Amino acid sequence: MPDPLPMRMTDASALKLLCKIADDSAKVIFTHHALKRMTERRITRTMVLQCLRSGAVDEPVALDAYGNWKMTVWARIAGRDIRAAVAIDLQSRAIVITVI
Repeated sequence: MPDPLPMRMTDASALKLLCKIADDSAKVIFTHHALKRMTERRITRTMVLQCLRSGAVDEPVALDAYGNWKMTVWARIAGRDIRAAVAIDLQSRAIVITVI
């Protein structure tokens, strides 16, 4: 059973947890919407994974209506600024919501 999520997560702790989750690409789930936006913008899964692993917080972490910690991360990958809105689910998965 996964550890319970903390009552409050800071940007730094959320980013650290996201990096840990993204190290195992099987734990990163892409929504249909995110895949569609990635195709439109010619952004690969590898680019998004690199953004999750080495990015910085663009929009601060907040608890969403589903009980997940949601944040936006950005990084410069292959000469492009990439932003990914992502939700951390039960400390075991990262759900990529959209990619900008």
